[in-house]
Parts: sequence; C-alpha cells; structure tokens
Amino acid sequence: MKQIIGRVNSTISLAVFFIFLAFQLSAQDVPALGIKVTKTHIEATAGGKPPDNAKTPTQGKALARDAAIVSAQAHLVAYLEELKKGGQTLKELSQKDKKINLKIKGALSRAEVSNTHWRDDGSVIVTLRLSKKHAKIIRGVQVP
Repeated sequence: MKQIIGRVNSTISLAVFFIFLAFQLSAQDVPALGIKVTKTHIEATAGGKPPDNAKTPTQGKALARDAAIVSAQAHLVAYLEELKKGGQTLKELSQKDKKINLKIKGALSRAEVSNTHWRDDGSVIVTLRLSKKHAKIIRGVQVP
C-alpha cells in the first residue's frame, strides 16, 4: 500500500511540475483560475471528471479527485509565480535561481484539501487551501 501511495504521490508531483513549467500566465489572468484570497489563506478550486476507461466507479472517482487536486495545485503554482519579491515575480526569479522552484514546491506541499463536492456524474470539485504563512516561506515575498 505504501508503494502505491508513493507512486501516486510521485506521479502527482511530476504532473504538477510539468504543469508548473507549462503555465505562462500574467497577474491579470489569476482571477480566472478559481483563486480566492482571504485574510489568512489562498484557496484554489478546480474540477476533475472520471476517465471513460475507469474499470470501476470507485477507480473513476479516485482518478477524478486526483485530477482535480493536480489542477488546483497548478492554479496555486500559477498564482504563486505571480507574487512579487523585490519588484520581480517569482516566475522571473525562478528562472535565475532554481531554489525558488523548490521553495514554491515546498509551499505547495503544505496545501490541504478543504472542500470536496461530488456531482452525480462522478465528477468532483476540489478546493485546496494554502496558509499565507506557508506562502511566505520564500523570504521577502509580498503576499496580498
């Protein structure tokens, strides 16, 4: 069981990394991502649907939930990349300093699922919540 969980976590981490690299968003695009910023948290909402080739409804639901979580993580990464540190975005800084990528991943690993809403068709809406304290793991970053 631990091996399966380890493989799923590795797969999710790899998927998030590639989505992280693929996102090319500006600050004005952030509201379209389903990001909500509260006084203490940053929340990202995303959905997932079960694949057509799922062997069982349970497998379909699990894959849908994983897809929604990966999508919400990608939204959080896109938001975090647009935060400023010393007048530059974290995305700009991460191109110069690879440690910034590690710190973004570290902050992202502290996000937790705060809400899961299942629909009748097997799809799911997931809300990930990241404390602003954890977003400030990158010293000097300006979190609104």
